[in-house]
Amino acid sequence: MDHQVDGIFTEEISAVEEVNQQLAACNIILDELQANLTHTQAQKKIYVDAKRREVVFQPGDLVYLRLQPFKLHSLAKKDNEKLSPRYYGPYTVLSKTGEISYRLDLPSHSRVHPVYHVSWLKRAVKDSILVQQLPALLSEDLEMLIQPESVIDCRTLLNGFHEVLIKWKDLPDFESTWEPYEVIDAQFPHFTLRTR
Repeated sequence: MDHQVDGIFTEEISAVEEVNQQLAACNIILDELQANLTHTQAQKKIYVDAKRREVVFQPGDLVYLRLQPFKLHSLAKKDNEKLSPRYYGPYTVLSKTGEISYRLDLPSHSRVHPVYHVSWLKRAVKDSILVQQLPALLSEDLEMLIQPESVIDCRTLLNGFHEVLIKWKDLPDFESTWEPYEVIDAQFPHFTLRTR
């Protein structure tokens, strides 16, 4: 019986030693992975730092303000909302307000905050200045509080739903959007949904 107990005890010790060896091997692998990750991060930082350029503006410089496209506050959010940023301006830099932020001379009607991180700004080249002003109806939250002006066109989708191409008040023609007929009818009940 004692030989049986000794055999079981020996097997347990052997199993514990095997588990310890496996854990030690795992720790070695984890240490190697950590070293590789640290090395890769350091290499990436060197690469990014080499391409980084310090952008400094002086009071009086003209810059464009890069904003993500505004949301139409009054309409249901759509999956196909435009995602590319737009440049507005140019606006004059009034002052540097932090290490990398600047105060801009925005129009008096503007409701958006006048201080922006340098990454939101792009230097305006004076001999090729494109002017696109911030919309007057843009709120502090970058939402447009707009009203439909007219219906440009109508269409029926393959699923049977109807859409209308809306020209929005105080916005240029290229800001016209296709909207579900039901959404426009529900949110703007006094608006006549007829094409011009």
